[in-house]
Amino acid sequence: MKDIIEILSTLSSSNNVFNKYDGTTYKSIFKQAQKLNPPVTQKQWILINQDKNISEFLMMVIFCIKNNINIIISSPLENNYKLKNIPVWNDLTEGEKHTDCNKFFNIKIAILSSGSTGEKKIIVHDLKSILFSAITVANELESNDSTTWLLALPIYHIAGFSLLMRALVTNSPLEKISKTELINNPIEGTISLVSSQLDHILKNNRINNNKIKILVGGGKASPDQLKKMIEKKYDIYTSYGLSEYASTFSIKKQIRISDISSCGAPIKGAMFKVKDNRLAIKGESIFKGTLDINQQINPPVLDEGYYITQDIVEIFDNEIHIKSRADDILISGGVNFSLNEVRDIVNKQFPKINYYLLKQAHKKWGDSYSLIIQTDDDRNKIEHKLRTLLLRHLKPNRICFIPLRHKFHGIKPSKEELDSVINSSTKG
Repeated sequence: MKDIIEILSTLSSSNNVFNKYDGTTYKSIFKQAQKLNPPVTQKQWILINQDKNISEFLMMVIFCIKNNINIIISSPLENNYKLKNIPVWNDLTEGEKHTDCNKFFNIKIAILSSGSTGEKKIIVHDLKSILFSAITVANELESNDSTTWLLALPIYHIAGFSLLMRALVTNSPLEKISKTELINNPIEGTISLVSSQLDHILKNNRINNNKIKILVGGGKASPDQLKKMIEKKYDIYTSYGLSEYASTFSIKKQIRISDISSCGAPIKGAMFKVKDNRLAIKGESIFKGTLDINQQINPPVLDEGYYITQDIVEIFDNEIHIKSRADDILISGGVNFSLNEVRDIVNKQFPKINYYLLKQAHKKWGDSYSLIIQTDDDRNKIEHKLRTLLLRHLKPNRICFIPLRHKFHGIKPSKEELDSVINSSTKG
């Protein structure tokens, strides 16, 4: 593994472009980072609240790394989430040069989880685990300094931040990509996407399939999406990842339709076992704990060094196959079922509609769930069809509709956002 001092030394003198939008080089970013003067001192935490300009964001991160300052990555809409007295760094300011600190690997980087599978948590890594992941995944994707990394995910969550770090360790450019560009523009490079964004790529007739490499994370892609990608000869990789392992734990290049249920084998430095049908993981990029409101790190609960996830899996030929999440299993009126059964029905009947499922407690039946559908199509027709198919234990507590113009914060809505939608809607 490259030493952080070696990486910083290479980048600080590199004339390679970092930000393809404005042509900013790594060398100029390092030069400007030397002049920064944030409201914090060494070994404290600082919340970086800049998600607009990726060059300025990188300057802030580089400054903190070189000055032994612990970082919390956030966004303006999540400012000071459950934290007390954390200095917030919103804009660049100039000041005196600071003395570099060589204890880089001990620097902590805390990133707020998306909250799409439960309560939001502030996941803490050290710089070593982040860099190990970035270098390993970049190697798995056969990347080098001529690779362009396409940023289509929020930089303040682990998937987006990890992509930035992969650009750093390969001394290569980063380009921010909007939803409109994903659908309409001829883009080239390596991109990380969640499954809901794959349809944007499939709609884009201006993409040269030989010039884009796609890593799918953030939940299992649908078989139909992957089949279309393989049939169109996209260079596509599926993965298993989570914030607790610095984004990516396993990778598989998808070539054959018969293999699309696999998330691949663990990357270098990653190990797993199965306990009570759940995937348990450990390795070089395992997290250090979660940050509480008093800036204290609560260590993770481990089983012989393994972190037990909520994912129900099967293992074939050392490759991970995700069956469901433990919190997707419901017991309604004494009947066990998985929300995957609901997903199979909805996906088959309405393959182009965005929807979300939220598990909820029910006074009479024990467990239940609500179905939130995002569409401008005929609501009555959709609801009538679903209520004729989702019978008995699969019957939702509520069916709610929101228009396509409704915006969630981030790529995937959090549990709190879905709760808010349900509470403000009329019962279906």
